[in-house]
Amino acid sequence: MDPSTFLMIDTAYLPYVFGFLISLTLLIYIVLDGYDLGVGILSIAADEKKRDRMIDTIAPFWDANETWILLALGIIIVAFPAAQGIIFGALYLPTAIMLIALLFRGAAFEFRVKAAPRHKHLWDKALFAGSLIVALSQGWMLGLFVNGFEYTASLWIMPLLAVAAYILVGACWLIMKTTGELRRKAISWAKTGMRLSVLLAAVTAIATPLFPSSSISAISVLGGISAVLAFAVVVSLARLGKMPDRGVWIPFALTVLIFILGVAILSLCCYPDIIRGYMTLVEGAASTAALSALLLGVVIALPLVIIYTVIAYRIFHGSNSDVHYDD
Repeated sequence: MDPSTFLMIDTAYLPYVFGFLISLTLLIYIVLDGYDLGVGILSIAADEKKRDRMIDTIAPFWDANETWILLALGIIIVAFPAAQGIIFGALYLPTAIMLIALLFRGAAFEFRVKAAPRHKHLWDKALFAGSLIVALSQGWMLGLFVNGFEYTASLWIMPLLAVAAYILVGACWLIMKTTGELRRKAISWAKTGMRLSVLLAAVTAIATPLFPSSSISAISVLGGISAVLAFAVVVSLARLGKMPDRGVWIPFALTVLIFILGVAILSLCCYPDIIRGYMTLVEGAASTAALSALLLGVVIALPLVIIYTVIAYRIFHGSNSDVHYDD
């Protein structure tokens, strides 16, 4: 039996299904790896004791978080073979820079634990630099993608927006996972991240011709909801400044909702293209038989990965004042 028939999906919709799956996996990656990149960037602003606590909050998760981007890239390669050569060719430079930074970041994460005291600060700086460069590279890649792989002046706003957004979600993660003075610092960092994110998102919306007329109504609605949620984050952070032990999960949850809406807006900006202005999802897709077989594999594998992720986060939920990475 054809897998798409078994799953009750019209084969004509398969390219759009895989377009949605790419957006979904990238969204999960942006949220999960976004907060630990944000924590890595913020770590430079803390003293050694607080930095160790910050790193402890992401220690159980950071390595697994990166697998989501591999899943997204795998779907692009297999489901859209006509497009993947163009996409990865255009993204070669920022991808190479990102991979090198990830190597340094991973090495720093591991070696800082066992380094001699006189060398630890070097690995801490490498962790910060690696996290920052990864965030900038991903913003560069996203800017190229939504601009149809054309280099424009507005393209360079996206890397800064990615850094600001990761700082915001990383600080909101720390609010949930830490206590005392570090939580108060995280609240201050989150306020800064929100201000920068709103400013850069507004500049991006004005400076970049992202919005196709066919989707302008939906994009306007989603943008309005995002603005309301951003205001709600600001209110919740102000409230936490007065009552730092109540509702610590709210800023992170609201920020995740903003990320969801942001990915939806960017997806609508590109739809129905896999390469904006050049190739549609249908034109870039693999054969129906290949997509049907791939879909069955994704339907089996994706829920398992999600279940594993949920279990891992459930085990390590709450603040981590008693758990240390080097134990």
